[in-house]
Amino acid sequence: MKDLVKRVLSALIGAPLIIFACWWGGYPFLALVLVVGVLGVMEFYDIVAYKGVRASRGAGIVATIVLLVCVFFDNEQKVIVPTFLFLFLIVGQIIKKDRSSPLISVGATLLGFFYVAWLISYVILLRNLEDGRFWTIVLFLVTWSTDTMAYLVGKSVGRKKLAPYISPNKTVEGFWGGVLGSVLFSSVMGWIYAIPPLWSLLFGLVMGVWGQLGDLGESLFKREVALKDVSGLIPGHGGILDRFDSFLFNAPLMYYFLFWTGVID
Repeated sequence: MKDLVKRVLSALIGAPLIIFACWWGGYPFLALVLVVGVLGVMEFYDIVAYKGVRASRGAGIVATIVLLVCVFFDNEQKVIVPTFLFLFLIVGQIIKKDRSSPLISVGATLLGFFYVAWLISYVILLRNLEDGRFWTIVLFLVTWSTDTMAYLVGKSVGRKKLAPYISPNKTVEGFWGGVLGSVLFSSVMGWIYAIPPLWSLLFGLVMGVWGQLGDLGESLFKREVALKDVSGLIPGHGGILDRFDSFLFNAPLMYYFLFWTGVID
């Protein structure tokens, strides 16, 4: 019950701020994405540090900031960021005195950058679309619907373990509850905005499944270093990655889904 109260209070404070930033756009929205991106990549490097891996934190953080700013301003040079991050990391390993595990260090730094910064940049790409304000808010609402229903169903009737070696507390019932939450939200959204029912159903089904796979993906990393939460930054939710892991998966999927289904030309 205490955990639920903390989750609700955090949501009541954080959710309106996120919706406002998505609705307003501009620099408040950029600030939101930068905070999530920078703190997220830092948390990822904290995870690998538990394995004794020294990622190039400074390079990863700078690359994250530069990439997100370039994407926000629709700078065509944004593809240069991962290229020069990779080259910089190799050169850094050559010239520094301590060359312990250069392969693992470079790999961990790049993985953190692509996992957090590259994936969350799709939230900006969504916002930059013609109806980006609407679709960005939908991204957050459909993901929250999935997470909330998965949590409530899993806690109340969950019995069969979904992936005990990855996330011991997740259940099959909770998983399908999350999918149901996503489908229900997308169906209501489709009814309000006169979106074809089949499209709404498919959208909810895909987002509900994919977002929870993103949750399991982060759990896979934490499981290796025996962490329950990456940090205690958000009461009741854990760290930035604990709260935004599903968004990291859903953002690029939603962006391309809109193009693949012809919603966006």
